[in-house]
Amino acid sequence: MLCSLMMFIVVAINIFVYLLIPQYSIYGDQHYAITANNGTVIIKQCTQYVTTDQCQMTVMGRIILRFFYKVWFFGAVYFCLSWLYLVVFLISGLIKLFRNRESNIQEFTIERLLQDDNDEEDPLIQ
Repeated sequence: MLCSLMMFIVVAINIFVYLLIPQYSIYGDQHYAITANNGTVIIKQCTQYVTTDQCQMTVMGRIILRFFYKVWFFGAVYFCLSWLYLVVFLISGLIKLFRNRESNIQEFTIERLLQDDNDEEDPLIQ
């Protein structure tokens, strides 16, 4: 049970990384070189729009893109639900941060404890 949960967490983290920073999760920090007409070498970053064979996609990026393009409906639903999850997470975090806690001190004041002195007369087992 714990092992399958950990595997799910790893896959979910990979997909969230793809959702938040798709360029880096697919190609990483790869660059390729182009020789211009005047002999100048230009270094450019790899993107999905480049048609060169010098850029290699990561395995996880290839799997995710293959799934999202072949089963586009699930990819679209997952994309919307992921952003909904992130928005709800941020809103609930802000609410928790700024909302005041209700104090339990009123329950343990001396007056309250003195009022409950008749509890000693009640039997423990009824």
